[in-house]
Amino acid sequence: MTALRFGFPVALLAALTAACAPATNHTYEGEPLATLRGTMTAQEELVLTHPVRLALAWFSNFPQAGVPSAPPRSVVTDEVTYTGTFPQAYTLALTSLPPQDAITVDANGVRGAVGVLLAYEDLNGDGELTVSTGGPVVDRVLGASASGLVNLLEPGVRAQGYLIYVESLPPDAPAGATTGYNLVSTVFVDGGVTQTWRSLSTASLALELTAAPLLNLLACSDFYARLASPSVGAGACGITSGAGAPLPVTASLYVSGSTASAFITLGGLDADGGFEVIPGAADAGVTVNGQPLTWNGTAFFLFEATRAVILDGPNVVRVAMPGRAVWAETGVVPPAFSVTAPMRVQTGATFDVSWVRAAGDASLFNAISGAQFPMVANDRAQFVAPDAPASMFITVQAMNPVFPSPKVRCSRSETVTVTVETP
Repeated sequence: MTALRFGFPVALLAALTAACAPATNHTYEGEPLATLRGTMTAQEELVLTHPVRLALAWFSNFPQAGVPSAPPRSVVTDEVTYTGTFPQAYTLALTSLPPQDAITVDANGVRGAVGVLLAYEDLNGDGELTVSTGGPVVDRVLGASASGLVNLLEPGVRAQGYLIYVESLPPDAPAGATTGYNLVSTVFVDGGVTQTWRSLSTASLALELTAAPLLNLLACSDFYARLASPSVGAGACGITSGAGAPLPVTASLYVSGSTASAFITLGGLDADGGFEVIPGAADAGVTVNGQPLTWNGTAFFLFEATRAVILDGPNVVRVAMPGRAVWAETGVVPPAFSVTAPMRVQTGATFDVSWVRAAGDASLFNAISGAQFPMVANDRAQFVAPDAPASMFITVQAMNPVFPSPKVRCSRSETVTVTVETP
């Protein structure tokens, strides 16, 4: 956590889903004090019926434990609307300071407020983002730059982004922080948190628009009141948490010599321990690096006799299913390696197979031939030739490290042939 100890990003993730009463709405007026710029992108399945509007929600609470302690103090709506195709650049003029009741002093004496950028469709036509109370959501929330719901919808896909207005900084403030408006991005890396503070004049804030129904909970006051309940958000404003639940995806990419394949399943174990496909899986759109995969009745697959889609290094797997949050993860195919084995051995002989991995490659290696699966040590494995002449096919496989467990499992294999001869 940074020296400011605001409790970011946990505070932001909690704060945007924390309210006890609807926040007041305002529009910006006057000359801009600063300007927020960025790009809005839209997921393929999103269908818009109204222009897209932007709003900035200001918060004052920075809970260290991630438990919401106060609602957003103000939701300030921009009058500019966006139509047409996306991506589109946007500009949001900040013509006033955060409301005074959003300025708070934390335990370290730092005065500041937090702003979260929201995108929505103004379905009731009142020119502002309406927070519903005791009834259905009347506007449609399309995106939030920082929110616990963003992380739930697409865990680990993107950084969290938000504004921080600071009136004063301590001597040990993070690099790049300044008084006034700051643009902060937060990335979760290896169980920790990395934050970057930048000036609005040199940085931009990306915002993705999505069709996920769960984001509408951000405009539902009943949802905020249920955050402390074990049934958080269940049925609030007629929205069920299952509508935006993450997809149960198992994704694997394989490279073998010049060929490659992908295998993506949607489902999990049933009560009897067998695999059960989730309802509607066949209607999902599944791609690897933008290439659609084929549904075979159980899973989505791709086979390449000559590799063109699945690449060395990073590959993006994306699963889009109606009524579900888009699942998008990157899998890294291990780098190429060379295998050394004798061309010929005598029957019954013991011999070594070794390989040379690429510099810095942390892949796990194994080697197998028929029923032989020997221990691997120092990038070497020992095999025993059969008692009769034959051809031994030995496969050496590199796999992603087990920790942290990859969401897209990737492997690469090379096969060599050893001829077994009689003495």
